[in-house]
Amino acid sequence: RRTDGFTLMELMVTVAIVAIIATLSVAGYSSLIEGSRLATAANDIKGDLQLAKLTAVKRHVTVLAYFDDGAGPSGGYTLSVNTKGGEVILTRTMHEKVELTGVANPIGFNTLGLASLPGRVRVKTTDNTKHKRITVSAAGNIKLERSSDGTHWED
Repeated sequence: RRTDGFTLMELMVTVAIVAIIATLSVAGYSSLIEGSRLATAANDIKGDLQLAKLTAVKRHVTVLAYFDDGAGPSGGYTLSVNTKGGEVILTRTMHEKVELTGVANPIGFNTLGLASLPGRVRVKTTDNTKHKRITVSAAGNIKLERSSDGTHWED
């Protein structure tokens, strides 16, 4: 009788261990993807607000960002000149796993690059585990912060 090779029990245990490791890595990968989507959305908003500020200075107009946290499941925003019905510079919709929250008023920049309408924009993952906040001060400074609970913020 030969004793070379693996028994069926050894192979089954090995397959079970590989399945457990694969399951754990998929869960971690999913969380990583959601965090990446949130970071991308927050960076897009910050970059688009900087675009609004630069456009206001360059073209000598007021540029406003109108946020809609009720547009579809995730929300979106539009940058326009002078009024909501004015010339549209940019329109963006959030990814389905990222939500805009707590946006009541538009954010605007005047011809000097100062915030004519300062404010805050919050984005979060749909499972409420990660949050980002973009704040525009009266001086026109745009700051990005993060939070794990939506109440304690850090740069």
